[in-house]
Amino acid sequence: MRCVPKDLLRAAEARLLLLAGMGMLTLLAACGQENRFVAPPPPKVMVQLPLQQTFTPYLEATGNAASVNTVKLLARVEGYVQEIKYQDGAAVKKGTPLFVIEPEPYKVQLEQAQAAEEGAKATLINAEAEFTRQQELQSKDVSTQAALDKARANRDTARANVLQTQANVQTAEINLGYTTVSAPFDGVVTARKRSANSSAAPTPASSRPSSRSTRSGYGLI
Repeated sequence: MRCVPKDLLRAAEARLLLLAGMGMLTLLAACGQENRFVAPPPPKVMVQLPLQQTFTPYLEATGNAASVNTVKLLARVEGYVQEIKYQDGAAVKKGTPLFVIEPEPYKVQLEQAQAAEEGAKATLINAEAEFTRQQELQSKDVSTQAALDKARANRDTARANVLQTQANVQTAEINLGYTTVSAPFDGVVTARKRSANSSAAPTPASSRPSSRSTRSGYGLI
């Protein structure tokens, strides 16, 4: 067993007592302070006023566009397509010429009808003069009733012939007008089924398609 000097033992005891005293003082100091809770700052709250403005609701959907009018152009006279005056897909105004069917044969028919009308008018003038002459002769008992009746019939026939030739002139003018196919209303011209120098002929009325309100388009059938 090792022997420790008394001086060292006393020094160690003194240190222990010093440390114990300091610990007691620390505890007493801590007990003497007041326990205070520091609250955190309040959170920041942002306030936004409602916005008032005009709003238009929209609906997005898949669909097909449809126009107001549509028509399939039909040739009303027979002949060769002499000229095409538009481009496929072009927008045109009402009355714009689209196709020209050779007009020369129909110009000749119109001139023939006009010549026939002039001849019928000349025949009527002669028939009316003959009827007037027969009336005068009949009043003088120089001519027979049969001659007067024949003159009257010739006059009436001449009048009918004039009306007939006038109708023929109107028909020829209409047919000549049909050689130019124009847009019936404002719209977009679709793909055509006829090319220049191809033949076009009237479609029978029973097979003509009717107009429908689907799209604004034309095409010579």
